[in-house]
Amino acid sequence: MIRVAGDRFVDEQGRTLVLRGVNLGGSSKLPRTGSSFVGRPFPLEEADAHFARLQRWGLTTVRLVVTWEALEHAGPRQYDLAYLDFLEALIRRAGAHHLDVFIDFHQDVWSRFTGGDGAPAWTLEAAGFELEHLHETGAAFLEAKHEGPAPKMIWPTNAGKLGAATMFTLFFGGDTFAPRAQVDGVSAQRFLQEHFFGAVEQVVRRVAALPHVFGIDLLNEPSAGYIGWENLAWPGAPVEVGLMPSPLQSMALGMGRSVEVKRFHRGLLGPRVVGRELMNPKHLRAWRAGKQCVWLEHGVWSDGAAPRLEKPQHFSHVAGRKVSFAADFLAPFLAEGAARVHRLAPALTVLVHGEPLQPGPPWKGTGPAAWSPHWYDGFVLFMKDYRSFLAADAFTQRPVFGAGRIRKSFERQLRRLAGEARERGLPLLVGELGIAFDLRGGAAYRTGDYSLQRAAMNRTLTAVEDAGVSATLWNYTADNTHAQGDGWNGEDLSIFSLDSPEEARALDAVVRPRPLALAGTPQRFGFDLKSRRFELTLRHEPNVTAPSELYVPRLHYPNGARFEVSAGKIEHDAARQLATWTHPPSPAEQTVTISPAP
Repeated sequence: MIRVAGDRFVDEQGRTLVLRGVNLGGSSKLPRTGSSFVGRPFPLEEADAHFARLQRWGLTTVRLVVTWEALEHAGPRQYDLAYLDFLEALIRRAGAHHLDVFIDFHQDVWSRFTGGDGAPAWTLEAAGFELEHLHETGAAFLEAKHEGPAPKMIWPTNAGKLGAATMFTLFFGGDTFAPRAQVDGVSAQRFLQEHFFGAVEQVVRRVAALPHVFGIDLLNEPSAGYIGWENLAWPGAPVEVGLMPSPLQSMALGMGRSVEVKRFHRGLLGPRVVGRELMNPKHLRAWRAGKQCVWLEHGVWSDGAAPRLEKPQHFSHVAGRKVSFAADFLAPFLAEGAARVHRLAPALTVLVHGEPLQPGPPWKGTGPAAWSPHWYDGFVLFMKDYRSFLAADAFTQRPVFGAGRIRKSFERQLRRLAGEARERGLPLLVGELGIAFDLRGGAAYRTGDYSLQRAAMNRTLTAVEDAGVSATLWNYTADNTHAQGDGWNGEDLSIFSLDSPEEARALDAVVRPRPLALAGTPQRFGFDLKSRRFELTLRHEPNVTAPSELYVPRLHYPNGARFEVSAGKIEHDAARQLATWTHPPSPAEQTVTISPAP
């Protein structure tokens, strides 16, 4: 059983755990049939084969993707009991394969009805939105309604568009920024949060007693919406691509105006304006009949001869004080969510993080918790390309040149996340990292040459080892194909594919020897893919009597492995891909190396 001890994950014997696993899975963001998510990430009859594969690959931690829509799609308090039964049975199967599970309440840009995934359609309708007009009015970019191929990674732009930005503002700050917005006699904020927490509690009740379920990731990649937005006349989003209306333009478009909007292109040096186009030429409304824009009702703007801002600081200042989304709105939400989880299951670890690549919230909760932000090799993810000499700093957006500098930069970036965890007194588990496999237009699918993907994956996981952190890869999608990718918004990050040889991609870079449970504190460890040499140095904890355990994959050592230890002895069970290292009681650093047998 995984538990938290200060800033470490430990097992029942007090050994330090280095967690490595996978998100399961990419297509779980969408229903499998109709509105039902039963069968996501795969049907029960396929579960044993997939879980056995993950165990064989040494990916023993599963971040299981679950959406609010999957639980409550039919309407408020109408929980899908068939899905809950399926979910519980699936998680039990994972335990039978010795996999540890934490459940990720996943969302991207609020809902699949605003270009992402997560919340049910009725949440948007409760706020007054007309779902059929969201794309045409620019309130959301929906790939299914876009003519022609969609620009790369355009879905994140929805975070700054009317649909998702309004819903997140109401969800986190409705009482502050839209106090007159009510649903069923309560504030919009309380209505939305109560139903979300109610769905979380349904799952917690089902899994709390399962010893291999160790945590709940409360909300994937939360967004501030409009909260903190300084200039409502200027667009903004995590990524600027395509047509990008400002908040004022979005609000006007939503009320049926046609507006000329800037078109952006994003290259290596950042976004730039490449033109202007007229949006909403049919003068459709994003709001249902009889409903007005919630921000018009609250006097943020006026709909006169020309749209005009009346309260330009409405979302950035309250009572003359500049607001912080992370501290003022996200932190209390996470604390309340943690308290509700711990009332039902005191031993579960609550995993928390802030907006991607933004300063995270202070931790105000009690009970077991972990810091779980996300990190990606942004050049590979957004540009869908790999160059050994070129990358970018995810935090500064500045390019980094040279393989050596890139390695050091990636290590610093991940150590920065580890520092954030230490500041909060929490252990770190990087919830998502990974690479796009459709590099350079999916050339590997035609040639069978995955050398670029292999190099990109190795660069990412080398950074994880250099920084000494726990992480779960995004992702494993059981129905991934070259044609449809992960089945969601053009993403193709799955290490598994039905169309790839042996149904795996860049496997020798993914599957690596690593520490499992250590009778001490790791000082450094790493794996060289070319030589297949692994080295680990640790400081033994004298109060831990159990031996250290290492994963030794047959993939890299098919003819056996050679072990060298500075002290103690090693026992290798090749069939179980497990090495057991018994330490002498010494305070000095101790080292083990693994290399291919002669």
